Amino acid sequence: MFYFNYVFQLFSTVQEFYESKFTVVIASVLCAILNIVLNYIFIQKIGYIAAAYTTLLCYMLFSYVHLFYSIEWFARKEIDGIQVYNIKGVLKISITVIVAGLVASKIL
Repeated sequence: MFYFNYVFQLFSTVQEFYESKFTVVIASVLCAILNIVLNYIFIQKIGYIAAAYTTLLCYMLFSYVHLFYSIEWFARKEIDGIQVYNIKGVLKISITVIVAGLVASKIL
């Protein structure tokens, strides 16, 4: 969860630098609402452990939305060829973190 909080900050920093703060607010509100709804549904069915997984899912979605907004912003402004972060590298590290977390929690 903390890792995806860090990844979100990588992409939101670019948005804030280019004064696209509205997209940060939209993603924050949508993911917060989704987290509340998922917690409401799954805590009743599975228990309090579901809160951790739904929060993780929302942080992952939150990071993806900010990645999408960053890429979209560069495409809209016609600044092609600029790659602030190595997206494939971030994706590989993210998958590694997810798998390591699942192994550590003995799910895999």
